[in-house]
Amino acid sequence: MARIQVRVPERLVRVDRRVRDKLLSGALRQVAAAQLKEKEKELREVERKLASFERKYGKELKAFERSFPVHASVQMHEDLVEWSFWHDVREKSRQVVEDLRFCLGQG
Repeated sequence: MARIQVRVPERLVRVDRRVRDKLLSGALRQVAAAQLKEKEKELREVERKLASFERKYGKELKAFERSFPVHASVQMHEDLVEWSFWHDVREKSRQVVEDLRFCLGQG
């Protein structure tokens, strides 16, 4: 397990350790739950963006990359760059969502 140090007001340090631990863990759960809700919403939007490229080209990104024409149009190049960007964002977002769910005991 990793250790994280947090700077808190001196008055919080003086609070009984059990109470302080409950306060801090409760605050972390509350923030994690709010962040999870926000990140899941962002992930749904990213999924919509990716689905629009899949509909447009009738395939997933990897298949599109494999069949990318040598003389592709400027639009296809731009789409490839944007599609790749959103693909990376999805992978990072999924990891954040998974980590937050773990923090909340949901996975």
